[in-house]
Amino acid sequence: MTETQIEGPEPSHVEDSTDSGAKASADAESPTDVWVPTGDPRVDDAVERLNDLPGLPVHEHVAVFDEVQRRLHDALAGLVPDA
Repeated sequence: MTETQIEGPEPSHVEDSTDSGAKASADAESPTDVWVPTGDPRVDDAVERLNDLPGLPVHEHVAVFDEVQRRLHDALAGLVPDA
């Protein structure tokens, strides 16, 4: 079996894209720090729920995302006039 060599920059010259992402995450105090409220309390309350994520175990995040998605869907459905 022969080794395949891949040409490219030496590892010391490759930028680590995870550094910038980790720094951005560390700078933000909560998931909604970069979010601007809409003024619609149904939407704002739903998105605000994302602030609970940092204090929850990762396996519980899906339930929060599902709840937020449902609440946002309900808010949008409420905007559709009756046919």
